[in-house]
Amino acid sequence: LAAPATAGKPAAAASAAPRTETTAAPILVVEDDHRLVSILGHLIDTLGFPVACVESGEAAMESIAGQRPAGILLD
Repeated sequence: LAAPATAGKPAAAASAAPRTETTAAPILVVEDDHRLVSILGHLIDTLGFPVACVESGEAAMESIAGQRPAGILLD
């Protein structure tokens, strides 16, 4: 996966605005396979988005109660 290129710029230069750790809501990954968590977490981070990972739906609900994520990725 890669961010789409815009205005003739390479995909890396066209990614979202620079990450602001203190204000940006994370992408929440809900997955119990540690290999997939590692791959997805690295990919999302590389694309410039903050990421949070949990292993279960119950843990996801607890996480959401603490901070609303920008998106949720689950199987």
